[in-house]
Amino acid sequence: MLNTPYSVLEQNGLKSPDSLLEIPSPSSHPVLIARHMLYIATFLQHLHPNVLGAINGFPESIPTLMERLTGTAINLVTTNDEFFGSIEGLECVMVESMYYQNGGNLRRSWIANRRAMAIAQMMNLHQSQSRAKYKVLDHKTKAHPQFMWFRIVSLDRNLCLMLGLTQGSF
Repeated sequence: MLNTPYSVLEQNGLKSPDSLLEIPSPSSHPVLIARHMLYIATFLQHLHPNVLGAINGFPESIPTLMERLTGTAINLVTTNDEFFGSIEGLECVMVESMYYQNGGNLRRSWIANRRAMAIAQMMNLHQSQSRAKYKVLDHKTKAHPQFMWFRIVSLDRNLCLMLGLTQGSF
């Protein structure tokens, strides 16, 4: 959703819920595992509070699980410079920013989004499509880098307006 325009989603259809929750293999790239962890935490974040209390079988509370998932993904992957340069790595930082924004932590969201903006600029996503330099870790990833850049800039402008900060691109 973060890396695909709505027109493409309407044309090709949405991914099935099962495919969104498909667990990457243990031998998968760390970025792909972190992306899955961040998606799970974001999905849990959107559950109705009544549902959270009704879910049984977890060894810990849902909020604790969300914090552990995001904390691990952020500490080991999204803030690690070694994993920059891939579309999926950029998507992880974008999901991190979205997670913070949905949780009401706008300053952390802004910081993560600025990190995403810097990574995208290093990948030349702010330039024409022919000059972009990025790699795709998973052949199933359907990315539209120019749309990702648009999403990053849009969120930056939105957060800057709410926080009274200067926008990061012109």
